[in-house]
Amino acid sequence: MEARHGTTVTMAELDAVGRRIEQSAPHVVGLSVTLLDQGRAFTLAASDQQVALLDVLQYLAGGPCVRAARQQAEVSMNRAGMHQEGWHLLASGMAGTGVASTLSIPLTVPVAGGAAVTGGVNLYGGSRGAFDGRHEELTRTCLEWAGDAVAAVGLDDLRARTSSSGDELPDPRRHAVAMDQALAYLADVLAVSVDEARARLHSAAARGGVQPGPVAELVAGLLQRR
Repeated sequence: MEARHGTTVTMAELDAVGRRIEQSAPHVVGLSVTLLDQGRAFTLAASDQQVALLDVLQYLAGGPCVRAARQQAEVSMNRAGMHQEGWHLLASGMAGTGVASTLSIPLTVPVAGGAAVTGGVNLYGGSRGAFDGRHEELTRTCLEWAGDAVAAVGLDDLRARTSSSGDELPDPRRHAVAMDQALAYLADVLAVSVDEARARLHSAAARGGVQPGPVAELVAGLLQRR
C-alpha cells in the first residue's frame, strides 16, 4: 500500500505507517486521515483516490470514519453492519471496490492556544476480518505518528478546498451523464432536491480532495448494482 493522494505534508508519514500496518494486518488495502473542522469532515490524506472516494461517500451519507471522529470512539465494521446502520451508500461503494471492512480510530491532537483538532485514522480492509484481534496494535501504530503529522497541517489549507467546490474537470461533459444519474440517485437517497444533492456532492468532493466527476461516476455505478 503506497500513499498517492493527499497533502505533501503527510505523504511520507502515510507511506511509512502504511508499511507498518501491512505487517500487522496484511489484508489492509487503504488508509486515510480525517479531520473535523466546525462539524465538517475533511480528508487530510489518503493512500489513493479510491480510498478518498470512499471517504467522500461517508461525507455524503454517513459512515464509521465520521462517527469515530465525531464521537471519539473506535468503530470497527463490515459491510453487513454498515447496511444495518443505514450507511447503504458507503456499503455499496465498498462492495464495488473490493473493500469488505473498516477500522476507524479516533484522534485528538492538541494545538496552539489550548485547543485541539479532532479526527480519525481510517483503515480499509479487503476481508471481513482484516483487523480482528489487531485493534490495539494498529491503534498504537497509527497514533504514534498521526499527532505530529496533523499538528503540522493548518486547517486553513483544508478550508480553502471548499472555495473551489464548484469547480469541475476541464471538460465537465465527460461526466455529464453520470452526474445527472448520481444527482437523481442522491436526491432520492438523501430526500433532498437535485440542487441540494448537487451542492452536497460538490462540497463532499472538495472536502475529500477529489473532483466531483469521479464521485459522480462512482455513485452512478451503484445504480447498476441495485
